[in-house]
Amino acid sequence: MANVFVYDSKHVFVGDGFEPLTTVDYAAQAQVAESVRIEIARDAYQTLGAQGRLDVIFCKAGADNFGHFLAECAPRLLNLAAAGLGPVRLHMPYGSAMFADLVLRVCAALAIDAELRIGKLGDLVRVERAIYMSSVSSHNTRKSRTFKLFRDLVISILNIDQNYDRRIMIIRSPNEGRNIRNWDALAPIFSEFDYEVLFPGAMSFRQQVNTFAAAGRLVGTLGAGFTNCMWAGADCKTLMFDPGLCDFFFWDIAGQMGQDFRWCFSGTAQRWNEALSVSDFSIEADVLRQQLADLG
Repeated sequence: MANVFVYDSKHVFVGDGFEPLTTVDYAAQAQVAESVRIEIARDAYQTLGAQGRLDVIFCKAGADNFGHFLAECAPRLLNLAAAGLGPVRLHMPYGSAMFADLVLRVCAALAIDAELRIGKLGDLVRVERAIYMSSVSSHNTRKSRTFKLFRDLVISILNIDQNYDRRIMIIRSPNEGRNIRNWDALAPIFSEFDYEVLFPGAMSFRQQVNTFAAAGRLVGTLGAGFTNCMWAGADCKTLMFDPGLCDFFFWDIAGQMGQDFRWCFSGTAQRWNEALSVSDFSIEADVLRQQLADLG
Protein backbone atom coordinates (compact mmCIF):
# COMPACT_ATOMS: atom_id res chain seq x y z
CA MET A 1 0.00 0.00 0.00
CA ALA A 2 1.16 3.56 -0.69
CA ASN A 3 0.42 6.80 1.15
CA VAL A 4 -1.93 5.37 3.75
CA PHE A 5 -2.86 6.25 7.31
CA VAL A 6 -2.27 3.89 10.22
CA TYR A 7 -4.55 4.24 13.25
CA ASP A 8 -3.55 2.93 16.67
CA SER A 9 -0.53 1.22 15.07
CA LYS A 10 -2.69 -1.63 13.75
CA HIS A 11 -5.56 -0.43 11.52
CA VAL A 12 -4.98 0.89 8.01
CA PHE A 13 -7.19 3.72 6.74
CA VAL A 14 -7.45 4.00 2.95
CA GLY A 15 -9.54 6.59 1.10
CA ASP A 16 -12.42 7.34 3.47
CA GLY A 17 -12.54 4.11 5.46
CA PHE A 18 -10.60 1.29 7.06
CA GLU A 19 -9.16 -1.51 4.97
CA PRO A 20 -11.44 -4.37 6.16
CA LEU A 21 -8.63 -6.90 6.48
CA THR A 22 -7.02 -4.73 9.16
CA THR A 23 -10.12 -4.36 11.34
CA VAL A 24 -11.10 -7.97 11.97
CA ASP A 25 -12.52 -8.28 15.53
CA TYR A 26 -12.64 -4.47 15.84
CA ALA A 27 -16.16 -3.60 16.98
CA ALA A 28 -15.90 0.21 17.12
CA GLN A 29 -14.59 0.79 13.61
CA ALA A 30 -17.62 2.68 12.26
CA GLN A 31 -17.46 5.35 14.96
CA VAL A 32 -13.68 5.58 14.87
CA ALA A 33 -13.64 5.90 11.08
CA GLU A 34 -15.62 9.13 11.32
CA SER A 35 -13.20 10.60 13.86
CA VAL A 36 -10.24 9.58 11.69
CA ARG A 37 -11.80 11.37 8.71
CA ILE A 38 -12.11 14.50 10.82
CA GLU A 39 -8.48 14.25 12.01
CA ILE A 40 -7.27 13.87 8.43
CA ALA A 41 -9.29 16.88 7.30
CA ARG A 42 -7.68 18.90 10.12
CA ASP A 43 -4.20 17.63 9.22
CA ALA A 44 -4.02 16.28 12.77
CA TYR A 45 -1.61 13.45 12.07
CA GLN A 46 2.11 12.76 11.87
CA THR A 47 3.83 11.93 8.58
CA LEU A 48 6.63 9.38 8.89
CA GLY A 49 9.45 9.48 6.38
CA ALA A 50 10.38 6.06 5.03
CA GLN A 51 14.08 6.43 5.94
CA GLY A 52 14.85 3.40 3.82
CA ARG A 53 12.43 1.14 5.68
CA LEU A 54 9.14 -0.45 4.74
CA ASP A 55 6.43 0.18 7.34
CA VAL A 56 4.93 -3.10 8.54
CA ILE A 57 1.67 -3.41 10.49
CA PHE A 58 1.49 -6.87 12.01
CA CYS A 59 -0.87 -6.36 14.96
CA LYS A 60 -4.65 -6.57 15.10
CA ALA A 61 -7.55 -5.75 17.38
CA GLY A 62 -6.86 -7.37 20.74
CA ALA A 63 -3.08 -7.04 20.38
CA ASP A 64 -2.88 -5.68 23.94
CA ASN A 65 -4.13 -9.07 25.17
CA PHE A 66 -1.39 -11.52 26.22
CA GLY A 67 -2.97 -14.43 24.37
CA HIS A 68 -3.93 -12.70 21.16
CA PHE A 69 -0.53 -11.06 20.72
CA LEU A 70 1.36 -14.33 21.17
CA ALA A 71 -1.02 -16.50 19.15
CA GLU A 72 -2.19 -14.15 16.40
CA CYS A 73 0.25 -11.25 16.02
CA ALA A 74 3.84 -12.21 16.84
CA PRO A 75 3.83 -15.42 14.73
CA ARG A 76 3.40 -13.25 11.64
CA LEU A 77 7.04 -12.26 12.02
CA LEU A 78 7.98 -15.68 10.64
CA ASN A 79 6.06 -14.88 7.46
CA LEU A 80 7.74 -11.48 7.33
CA ALA A 81 11.15 -13.14 7.45
CA ALA A 82 10.17 -15.51 4.65
CA ALA A 83 9.05 -12.58 2.47
CA GLY A 84 12.55 -11.05 2.47
CA LEU A 85 11.38 -7.45 2.17
CA GLY A 86 14.54 -5.77 3.43
CA PRO A 87 14.77 -3.23 6.26
CA VAL A 88 11.43 -2.68 7.99
CA ARG A 89 9.84 -0.49 10.64
CA LEU A 90 7.45 -2.52 12.77
CA HIS A 91 4.44 -0.72 14.22
CA MET A 92 3.40 -1.91 17.66
CA PRO A 93 0.39 -0.54 19.57
CA TYR A 94 0.92 0.94 23.01
CA GLY A 95 -0.90 -1.95 24.67
CA SER A 96 1.59 -4.54 23.42
CA ALA A 97 4.74 -2.58 24.31
CA MET A 98 5.53 -5.18 26.99
CA PHE A 99 6.53 -7.52 24.16
CA ALA A 100 8.99 -5.12 22.50
CA ASP A 101 12.07 -6.96 23.73
CA LEU A 102 10.66 -10.31 22.62
CA VAL A 103 9.89 -8.93 19.14
CA LEU A 104 13.44 -7.60 18.77
CA ARG A 105 14.92 -10.94 19.85
CA VAL A 106 12.69 -12.83 17.44
CA CYS A 107 13.65 -10.46 14.61
CA ALA A 108 17.34 -10.97 15.40
CA ALA A 109 16.91 -14.75 15.34
CA LEU A 110 15.10 -14.51 12.00
CA ALA A 111 17.64 -12.05 10.53
CA ILE A 112 15.01 -9.34 10.08
CA ASP A 113 16.50 -5.84 9.93
CA ALA A 114 13.84 -4.14 12.04
CA GLU A 115 13.30 -1.09 14.15
CA LEU A 116 10.23 -0.67 16.32
CA ARG A 117 7.78 2.16 16.50
CA ILE A 118 5.54 1.91 19.55
CA GLY A 119 2.60 4.20 18.98
CA LYS A 120 0.66 6.23 21.45
CA LEU A 121 -2.85 5.13 22.28
CA GLY A 122 -5.08 5.95 19.32
CA ASP A 123 -2.38 7.71 17.32
CA LEU A 124 -2.71 8.49 13.61
CA VAL A 125 0.28 8.50 11.26
CA ARG A 126 0.71 8.72 7.50
CA VAL A 127 3.28 6.46 5.83
CA GLU A 128 4.64 6.34 2.30
CA ARG A 129 4.82 2.57 1.85
CA ALA A 130 3.32 -0.10 4.05
CA ILE A 131 2.27 -3.71 4.16
CA TYR A 132 -0.21 -5.37 6.46
CA MET A 133 0.70 -8.89 7.56
CA SER A 134 -2.48 -10.90 7.12
CA SER A 135 -3.85 -13.45 9.55
CA VAL A 136 -2.15 -16.61 10.78
CA SER A 137 -5.36 -17.63 12.55
CA SER A 138 -9.09 -17.28 12.71
CA HIS A 139 -10.14 -16.23 16.20
CA ASN A 140 -11.60 -19.07 18.22
CA THR A 141 -10.28 -21.75 15.84
CA ARG A 142 -7.87 -22.59 13.05
CA LYS A 143 -4.45 -21.35 14.12
CA SER A 144 -1.89 -22.13 11.45
CA ARG A 145 1.28 -24.19 11.95
CA THR A 146 3.09 -20.85 12.03
CA PHE A 147 1.94 -20.52 15.65
CA LYS A 148 3.74 -23.73 16.67
CA LEU A 149 6.89 -22.68 14.79
CA PHE A 150 6.84 -19.35 16.63
CA ARG A 151 6.39 -21.07 19.98
CA ASP A 152 9.33 -23.38 19.31
CA LEU A 153 11.49 -20.42 18.27
CA VAL A 154 10.79 -18.58 21.54
CA ILE A 155 11.63 -21.69 23.58
CA SER A 156 14.93 -21.88 21.69
CA ILE A 157 15.74 -18.17 21.99
CA LEU A 158 15.16 -18.21 25.74
CA ASN A 159 17.03 -21.53 26.10
CA ILE A 160 14.21 -23.09 28.09
CA ASP A 161 14.46 -26.67 29.37
CA GLN A 162 11.31 -28.70 28.80
CA ASN A 163 10.23 -31.02 31.60
CA TYR A 164 6.96 -32.14 33.15
CA ASP A 165 7.32 -32.15 36.91
CA ARG A 166 5.02 -29.33 38.03
CA ARG A 167 1.28 -29.27 38.73
CA ILE A 168 -0.07 -25.76 38.24
CA MET A 169 -3.40 -24.07 38.77
CA ILE A 170 -3.76 -20.69 37.02
CA ILE A 171 -5.89 -18.06 38.75
CA ARG A 172 -7.05 -14.65 37.55
CA SER A 173 -6.68 -11.28 39.23
CA PRO A 174 -9.49 -10.37 41.67
CA ASN A 175 -9.95 -7.23 39.57
CA GLU A 176 -10.81 -9.25 36.48
CA GLY A 177 -14.16 -10.76 35.73
CA ARG A 178 -14.76 -14.49 35.31
CA ASN A 179 -13.22 -15.51 38.62
CA ILE A 180 -14.13 -18.62 40.58
CA ARG A 181 -16.74 -17.49 43.08
CA ASN A 182 -16.21 -20.34 45.57
CA TRP A 183 -12.41 -20.34 45.39
CA ASP A 184 -11.92 -20.51 49.16
CA ALA A 185 -13.76 -23.82 49.25
CA LEU A 186 -11.76 -25.23 46.32
CA ALA A 187 -8.24 -24.16 47.31
CA PRO A 188 -7.76 -27.08 49.77
CA ILE A 189 -8.61 -29.53 46.97
CA PHE A 190 -5.78 -28.22 44.83
CA SER A 191 -3.46 -28.60 47.81
CA GLU A 192 -4.69 -32.15 48.25
CA PHE A 193 -3.61 -32.95 44.68
CA ASP A 194 -0.25 -31.13 45.08
CA TYR A 195 -1.01 -28.19 42.78
CA GLU A 196 0.75 -24.86 43.12
CA VAL A 197 -1.50 -21.85 42.52
CA LEU A 198 -0.05 -19.13 40.28
CA PHE A 199 -1.19 -15.79 38.92
CA PRO A 200 0.66 -15.25 35.59
CA GLY A 201 -0.02 -11.51 35.62
CA ALA A 202 2.43 -11.12 38.52
CA MET A 203 5.23 -12.86 36.60
CA SER A 204 7.64 -11.59 33.95
CA PHE A 205 7.31 -13.01 30.46
CA ARG A 206 10.43 -15.14 30.84
CA GLN A 207 9.21 -16.42 34.20
CA GLN A 208 5.96 -17.50 32.60
CA VAL A 209 7.67 -19.35 29.76
CA ASN A 210 10.14 -21.02 32.12
CA THR A 211 7.45 -21.98 34.62
CA PHE A 212 4.83 -23.36 32.27
CA ALA A 213 7.36 -25.21 30.14
CA ALA A 214 7.80 -27.38 33.24
CA ALA A 215 4.11 -28.20 33.62
CA GLY A 216 3.01 -31.81 33.59
CA ARG A 217 -0.52 -30.92 34.68
CA LEU A 218 -2.04 -27.51 33.99
CA VAL A 219 -5.45 -26.38 35.22
CA GLY A 220 -7.15 -23.01 34.90
CA THR A 221 -10.18 -21.04 33.85
CA LEU A 222 -10.84 -19.67 30.39
CA GLY A 223 -8.78 -16.48 30.07
CA ALA A 224 -5.54 -14.98 28.77
CA GLY A 225 -3.41 -16.65 31.45
CA PHE A 226 -4.30 -20.06 30.07
CA THR A 227 -2.44 -19.13 26.88
CA ASN A 228 0.61 -20.29 28.82
CA CYS A 229 -0.33 -23.85 27.95
CA MET A 230 1.56 -23.06 24.72
CA TRP A 231 4.88 -23.37 26.58
CA ALA A 232 4.05 -26.80 27.98
CA GLY A 233 4.96 -29.85 25.93
CA ALA A 234 2.99 -32.66 24.37
CA ASP A 235 3.14 -34.74 27.56
CA CYS A 236 1.31 -32.09 29.58
CA LYS A 237 -2.33 -32.75 30.45
CA THR A 238 -4.46 -29.60 30.52
CA LEU A 239 -7.85 -28.92 32.08
CA MET A 240 -9.84 -25.74 31.47
CA PHE A 241 -12.97 -24.67 33.35
CA ASP A 242 -15.38 -22.68 31.21
CA PRO A 243 -18.52 -20.88 32.50
CA GLY A 244 -20.22 -21.76 29.21
CA LEU A 245 -18.55 -19.42 26.69
CA CYS A 246 -17.47 -22.25 24.39
CA ASP A 247 -14.37 -20.43 23.11
CA PHE A 248 -12.11 -22.82 21.19
CA PHE A 249 -9.05 -20.54 21.42
CA PHE A 250 -7.26 -22.61 24.07
CA TRP A 251 -8.40 -25.99 22.79
CA ASP A 252 -6.77 -25.01 19.51
CA ILE A 253 -3.48 -24.04 21.19
CA ALA A 254 -3.38 -27.31 23.11
CA GLY A 255 -4.15 -29.17 19.89
CA GLN A 256 -1.21 -27.52 18.15
CA MET A 257 0.98 -28.76 20.99
CA GLY A 258 -0.46 -32.27 20.88
CA GLN A 259 -1.62 -32.05 24.49
CA ASP A 260 -4.33 -34.07 26.22
CA PHE A 261 -6.87 -31.24 26.66
CA ARG A 262 -9.85 -31.60 29.02
CA TRP A 263 -12.74 -29.12 28.94
CA CYS A 264 -15.16 -28.79 31.85
CA PHE A 265 -18.18 -26.51 31.63
CA SER A 266 -19.54 -25.07 34.86
CA GLY A 267 -22.69 -23.89 33.08
CA THR A 268 -24.61 -24.45 29.87
CA ALA A 269 -22.38 -24.27 26.77
CA GLN A 270 -23.56 -21.41 24.57
CA ARG A 271 -22.41 -18.77 22.15
CA TRP A 272 -20.06 -16.12 23.54
CA ASN A 273 -21.92 -13.31 25.26
CA GLU A 274 -20.49 -10.26 26.99
CA ALA A 275 -22.42 -10.60 30.26
CA LEU A 276 -21.23 -14.16 30.84
CA SER A 277 -17.65 -13.28 29.89
CA VAL A 278 -17.30 -10.89 32.85
CA SER A 279 -19.35 -12.80 35.42
CA ASP A 280 -17.87 -14.90 38.22
CA PHE A 281 -18.88 -18.54 38.35
CA SER A 282 -18.71 -21.53 40.67
CA ILE A 283 -17.24 -25.00 40.32
CA GLU A 284 -18.69 -27.86 42.32
CA ALA A 285 -16.15 -29.36 44.72
CA ASP A 286 -17.01 -32.94 43.76
CA VAL A 287 -16.62 -32.11 40.07
CA LEU A 288 -13.23 -30.55 40.65
CA ARG A 289 -11.99 -33.47 42.73
CA GLN A 290 -13.11 -35.95 40.07
CA GLN A 291 -11.54 -33.92 37.25
CA LEU A 292 -8.19 -33.69 39.05
CA ALA A 293 -8.29 -37.41 39.83
CA ASP A 294 -8.93 -38.18 36.15
CA LEU A 295 -5.91 -36.06 35.15
CA GLY A 296 -3.76 -38.38 37.25
